[in-house]
Order: sequence, then structure tokens, then C-alpha cells
Amino acid sequence: MIIELDLSSEYRTHVKTYEPSVIEHNTVQLINHVREWSMINGFANHYHALDVMLGHQTGYRKDEKTPKYLHEILENIYAITVIEARTPVKNPELFSLVILFHDLV
Repeated sequence: MIIELDLSSEYRTHVKTYEPSVIEHNTVQLINHVREWSMINGFANHYHALDVMLGHQTGYRKDEKTPKYLHEILENIYAITVIEARTPVKNPELFSLVILFHDLV
């Protein structure tokens, strides 16, 4: 069964509700969405940081099902939702970078 990924604001805001489905079907699409967002906005540091984070966040979370990096990806998608909603963020790239690396520090 293939589930089409809906990246609408409502889906991204409630993405944790759909986490089991996301893990099973859409992880690559989510990573690609974050990559594309970085490129579209000219955030080269964020684009490269995504690869660094993916290289360091190996293994699984405590539930032994969720890849460690998926947490950062889902939180980053939430940050993208906040930024796209025109919430005042002085430096959107830095804001998003902190979220990518919050578990690596």
C-alpha cells in the first residue's frame, strides 16, 4: 500500500499523529521536501547540514522502530510550517539549523 504524502500546512502541523504511516511510507519524501525547501530558499548551509545530521543520526529511537533522524526531520517540517506562516523569525535558516542539530549537541 502506498500512501500519497500530503505536505499541506494542516498535515505538517499534525504530522506526529501520522508518524507510523510516515515511517513506513514517506521518510524519503520528507527528507526530499526539507532538501527542496533549503534549495528554494537559498539556504546552502541548511542543505549541507541535513546531510551531516543524516550521517550522524543512525540507529533507532527508544521505540526501536523510529529512525533517530526522523525526529529531526519531523521537527524541521514543523519549523518550515512556522516560517511559511510568516511568523517573525529573524534568521529562518539558523532557526531551522538549530532544530536539525538539537539532539547532536
